[in-house]
Amino acid sequence: MTRVDIHDEDGVKFVWGKGSHSNRVPFQTDLTRSVRDISRAEIAWLYDANAEALGESDDPARDLSRLAGINRLTADSRNYLEACFEWRLGTTLMAGVDAS
Repeated sequence: MTRVDIHDEDGVKFVWGKGSHSNRVPFQTDLTRSVRDISRAEIAWLYDANAEALGESDDPARDLSRLAGINRLTADSRNYLEACFEWRLGTTLMAGVDAS
């Protein structure tokens, strides 16, 4: 019996406890991760938690990358964050998950 679920996010596999996959999970501060190692569920949570400021930003990808502790925003990182923004718009908060 498998105790984990594996979800593929554009070629990166993320492991979740069996039945625990969610559209939003609190962002885990870990400066040793690359942006591609941060699941879109964490990016969506981080965006939701800072939605007002990011909504007023002239460059939300840059500002979100800074909130995530990523100091150098490459073209690939920007593309990934923007894809996460699009994914976020197509998802909703799941019951019991608080974005604050």
